[in-house]
Parts: sequence; structure tokens; C-alpha cells
Amino acid sequence: SDQGDSVDCVDLYMQPAFTHPLLRNHTVQMRPTVFPEETPQKTTALGHEHYSQHALLKSWSCPEGTIPVLRTTRTQTAASPTDSTDVDPTHEVKARVN
Repeated sequence: SDQGDSVDCVDLYMQPAFTHPLLRNHTVQMRPTVFPEETPQKTTALGHEHYSQHALLKSWSCPEGTIPVLRTTRTQTAASPTDSTDVDPTHEVKARVN
């Protein structure tokens, strides 16, 4: 990516989020039913700025049927709060549809 991060193009249906038990039978919507309002940038409890993946990956292009996934290290994963109250409850996915 432009920020120096490593990005992998992953099959839309094989994305890491789908390994979570609550998302195992999730149906992927190719077009959103609701468009969320823009959310301002904010700082997390750890002092890191929070950016949406769309902002981080806006210049990344993946083949049709795949999505960009930011590669993380064990250190980054360990530093992420899992039960934080400052996490935005929405999510977003960017997929190229022709």
C-alpha cells in the first residue's frame, strides 16, 4: 500500500472474518442496503489513530472476486484491544463488482 503496509488479495468468500463462529454461515451482500454516514477520524484508547480499511487501502486494486486484506504481525495483533469500547460497531468491505 501507499503507507508501506503489506496487503494480500484474498478470495471474497475466504476472508479471515468468516472463520469466526458467528459468521460461518454469513451471506455476502454484493451491494449495500444502507450507506453509513462518514465517521470522523478518532484516537483509540491505545493512542493510535483509527482509520477505516477503505482509507488505508483506497489505492490498492485487487482482481475481481477478491478483497484487499491488510497483513498484520503477531505484535500488531497482540497490541489490539479485543474488548475495547472505542471500536466502531460497523464494518465495511470493498469488493469490485462489474
